[in-house]
Amino acid sequence: MQWRFPIIDIKDLGNIFYEFIKADHKKINGQIFNIGFNTSNYQVRGILNVISKYFPKCEIIFTGENKNDKRSYKVNFNKLKKLFPQLKQEWPLDKSVGHLIYKLKENEFKTEDFKKEKYIRISNLKSLMERKKINNNLYWLG
Repeated sequence: MQWRFPIIDIKDLGNIFYEFIKADHKKINGQIFNIGFNTSNYQVRGILNVISKYFPKCEIIFTGENKNDKRSYKVNFNKLKKLFPQLKQEWPLDKSVGHLIYKLKENEFKTEDFKKEKYIRISNLKSLMERKKINNNLYWLG
């Protein structure tokens, strides 16, 4: 039942950055803002419910293996809303998930594509190290 990191679509994030660029620097310089929308706070179950609408035959199983995980990340975005009242969330989770699925199908992605090194960060980093492209501290080598 923990709250997970708020979810924001890259398109909404770009719109927020654009508003910051246009903003009077006297209003924002030296300030700290949570970036997102209060409606984008989700519990794991809520995220799964949205995704399961697109995959009705997919069975969701809660294993309980993380029952001792007390982390919770519900974030308040009121300060951002107050300073930028014109900001509206154009890409809520449901719309983002639908668009992502559409694009994956359009580009003919298959399950096996996501098992490739290109999409698995740790595999990609290991490969870069083996090829002497990065060092053990993940710094690029000349």
